[in-house]
Amino acid sequence: MICNNLLHNFIDRVTLLLGYSKVIILFFLRTFLFLFITLLKN
Repeated sequence: MICNNLLHNFIDRVTLLLGYSKVIILFFLRTFLFLFITLLKN
């Protein structure tokens, strides 16, 4: 029972981390694209 609970907590943390990293990666990609476009315009 305790082992099952620990596993659930671990899975929740991993899912949370994956969600956050996905948001961070998308943010970096958007900033990179924005910088790339501004460089092309100049």
